[in-house]
Amino acid sequence: EELGREDLNFSELERKLNFRLEDIALIVIDESHNFRNPFSNRYENLFTLIEKTSIENKPKILLLTATPMNNTHWDLYFQLMLLAQNNKRIFFKEGIFDLEKEFKKADKGNISQLADILQIISIRRTRQYIKDNYPDAKYKDETENWIQIKFPERELDEINYSLNETYQGLYHQIAEKIEKGLNLAYYRLEEYRIAGKRNEMELGRMKALGGILQTLLLKRLESSVKAFRKSIQTQIDFLSTFKEIFQEGKILRKKFYDKYLTYLEEETENASYLIEQLKRNLEPVKLAEFNTKKFFEDLDKDIKIFQEIKALVAPIDKNQDAKLKKLKEKLIELKDKGKILLFSFYADTIDYLYEALIQDKVFCTKFSKKIAKITGKSSPHERKEKISNFLNSDTDLLLSTDILSEGQNLQKARIAINYDLHWNPVRMIQRAGRIDRIGSPFDEIYIYNFYPEKELESLLELVKILQTKIEMINETIGLDASVLGEKINPKVFGIIRDLRGTKDKKEVILKELEEEQFGGGELFWQPLKDFGLERLKEFCESLPHGIQSGLKKGFKGIFFSYKYEEDYHLWYLYDAINDRFITNKTEILNFISCKEDEPRVIPEDLDVFEIHKKVRRKIEEFFSEGLIATKIRAVHGRMKNTLRDMRDELVFIQENYLEENNALIQKVDNIINGLPSISFTKKRMKTLRKIWKDYKQSRNWHIMLARLSEFLPVCRTGRKEKPVNELEEAVEFDESKLKLICVDFIS
Repeated sequence: EELGREDLNFSELERKLNFRLEDIALIVIDESHNFRNPFSNRYENLFTLIEKTSIENKPKILLLTATPMNNTHWDLYFQLMLLAQNNKRIFFKEGIFDLEKEFKKADKGNISQLADILQIISIRRTRQYIKDNYPDAKYKDETENWIQIKFPERELDEINYSLNETYQGLYHQIAEKIEKGLNLAYYRLEEYRIAGKRNEMELGRMKALGGILQTLLLKRLESSVKAFRKSIQTQIDFLSTFKEIFQEGKILRKKFYDKYLTYLEEETENASYLIEQLKRNLEPVKLAEFNTKKFFEDLDKDIKIFQEIKALVAPIDKNQDAKLKKLKEKLIELKDKGKILLFSFYADTIDYLYEALIQDKVFCTKFSKKIAKITGKSSPHERKEKISNFLNSDTDLLLSTDILSEGQNLQKARIAINYDLHWNPVRMIQRAGRIDRIGSPFDEIYIYNFYPEKELESLLELVKILQTKIEMINETIGLDASVLGEKINPKVFGIIRDLRGTKDKKEVILKELEEEQFGGGELFWQPLKDFGLERLKEFCESLPHGIQSGLKKGFKGIFFSYKYEEDYHLWYLYDAINDRFITNKTEILNFISCKEDEPRVIPEDLDVFEIHKKVRRKIEEFFSEGLIATKIRAVHGRMKNTLRDMRDELVFIQENYLEENNALIQKVDNIINGLPSISFTKKRMKTLRKIWKDYKQSRNWHIMLARLSEFLPVCRTGRKEKPVNELEEAVEFDESKLKLICVDFIS
């Protein structure tokens, strides 16, 4: 809770904890995937906390998570940046030059690119790994008895319903209005500009937000009538209020959009809160710069369409809801099979279902079980009490948002029902993980997923079209994470379909999702454990450097392993067919791994000495790039330009305005020297750009100096010797320190 504060004071935190932050030796971050958003307060505060604890002694940092890549692989990247404090070359000694570049490679769809990173830093134990490697393992239960580890078998099934029937035959009409009917005028305001330069970056950003809104409306439409109806009313209120404000010559500040997107993606909607925030984030605008007649016409059309949709869904009540009817039937069918957890992403849906179930006397008589609900609005005490009642008392059905899908051991439940489509399948893993646990008293557990059977393909296609448009904007202008929000991975559309397949297909999907989440070093280290750790050291030391071997793998190339000094480990596989080098160790392992009795085959048509020369040149280039990188700032792009311009302006101020004011001269010196020492998080970049932009508009250097002086102590740790996001040292290549460990011919 402290880390979520916008105004966290670390001096006060030290007093409250009664010890110095510099004395912290270990930081444990549970559910670390919650620190995946670099723009959030909790991320910024944790980054600063780690920074401050590292002034004198660098603490060990342990990230605990079942889903390191909650939405995309960039979730993992930003968690690693907490560890690395923005040092992108943290894995240089393992042959990974730039961490960000590795993640950009994975953008192309090959997540296995990240396996090298995961095998260096992560320890994972999936259910399959434990089954395969620790079949006889035991654990102590709460009574101190030793119990053999076993997992329940997972049974996945569908609950099919008609989305069109739920919306009284109006689904396709409503969906078409959302996709094609809306002008989204509010999100295209820059297009109506007739004076001054149109801001294409801002236009792209807002168009993407419009696409995200359309996607979210379709998600909530599938979730429940109540959630969708509430979203439609929110949009009517929001656009009507914006129209009034714009007519008065005011417009929303850009910083509001981040809050707006966060609001849209939250589990619950609060229209009054949104309107209140809107009115607090206004700045003047010249209406003469816009074609207001056309803008207001298009805005009114949008409001009218939302009002038409509202009128269409208004008459639908709980008794006409086909999806709700299917749920009631399934709950009655399952009532004697065990305790049930029902999940929805939206609190509005949970509220709706809870009221609909407890108010239906016929259902309550047939179900005859106690029902409870938990959402983000539930207090910690209320949450704890309801979970306790579910585990130990007579509550048999618990409705919850994903606030319950993390960190809770609910193994007394046997059944999990997912009421919404899995736009983020990782959530299904998290939810299933509440009941699919070591020590479950059940041999089988059941996971049910709701599907709009006949409308599934059309819904997936609509969402896919919207996501493609957003991605095209992203590729054109480069949107940041704060705009893209929770992107839908392109693979999701296939996963949603495959989860309706055969039992074996479903199990494969679950296994693949777990494997993607839990990359780790077992692929490398398990064969060594199987060989025998006791004899491994002696065996390796008996082998001479430069040893060679070979095997047949349907590939033509040579593998080289090098050690540089004591802690650089470099792998190169030369692909003779394509004349290229492979350096991804996980990929290389697939070519060189074999059993002890593998026949030794050495081909004669590969010139190992010429190829070895090429590899040596590659290694020299690698060290040369690293050396150059340590001599330049680790800040790139617009931020680098901002820092340069700001420094030049500060020097100009110092030389022209300060005269003999030694105190101010020293203050400016401190700022100039301090700026390169900042480890720039996304939020810090944003803050510094704002300071610079405000100065360029006002030219008030007194205010700029005051704001920079206030900004720097928050960002600096006291390290004066070098910027924190550079390498520990610049390493110049010394050929005498390079040792060839082994050569493996592959044919």
